[in-house]
Amino acid sequence: TQAVASATAIAAGVAGTQEALAYTPAGEGVSAANQKKLCGAMPTAKICTRKDVAMFATTGERVEGEEAMGTSRREALTQLVGGVAAASLLGNTEPALAAYGESANVFGKKAEVNQAYTVSGEGWSTMMPAKYNPSKETEYEGQVGRWEDNFDAISNSSVVVKPVNVSSVKDLGPLEDVLNTYVTPFLGVQSFEGSTISEGGFAAGRVSSAAILDIAEADKDGKTYYYYELLSRTADGDEGGKHQLFAMAVSNNKLYILRHQAGDKRWFKGLERPIKASIAEFTVY
Repeated sequence: TQAVASATAIAAGVAGTQEALAYTPAGEGVSAANQKKLCGAMPTAKICTRKDVAMFATTGERVEGEEAMGTSRREALTQLVGGVAAASLLGNTEPALAAYGESANVFGKKAEVNQAYTVSGEGWSTMMPAKYNPSKETEYEGQVGRWEDNFDAISNSSVVVKPVNVSSVKDLGPLEDVLNTYVTPFLGVQSFEGSTISEGGFAAGRVSSAAILDIAEADKDGKTYYYYELLSRTADGDEGGKHQLFAMAVSNNKLYILRHQAGDKRWFKGLERPIKASIAEFTVY
């Protein structure tokens, strides 16, 4: 009779909390009143936790004595260690830094990437983008070196040396005159002959154009350097245009010219920085 009464009480307690247990796992939804009711129904209950209530309500069994206490201690220790680890990770978190065109180093400091390497010749030195390889092609008279992008040969660089009867680039004339005399020939001559009406935004009868983006003069180690940056376009070209950069100086009656050409797409995908660094590093002796 006593066993039947106990079973009846247990069944009543389970039924009373069935709705509360339905919407959360492991008895999280048990109200304080129902938890107390279940604890009272559990036989010889010395420890009554949410875990005890959930297990008793679903299986009719309970975690006994020291086992329940051990489980509770293990859970507390696990939560403590997890909390410390999370706080440590969050406390040292830094943003993953990357310049445009570079990959981000998510798990550490920003990686140092070699974007250029040194090249030199008789009387001159500079740097080339890391993805450029030497080329045997000769494009210009007086060319002493040529390099090109290992992915797209549209992007390439050259060093040209010309004899002159002056001791400084200033003696060749002002920036604008030197542009017309020594820079423009590198851009080539339009081979098309015919009549066009504003073809692709070009002037009538023209299928090419060049815009001056910047010109500058600077002194370095007692020598004067001229710098030019242009953007050229052709009707049949690709890449959205070509960036043309020049640095030139005179030493020992020789005019040294460094020329860079980069397709517009490659320029904005990472070539701008190493090419401008090459222009800045160009030195004649």
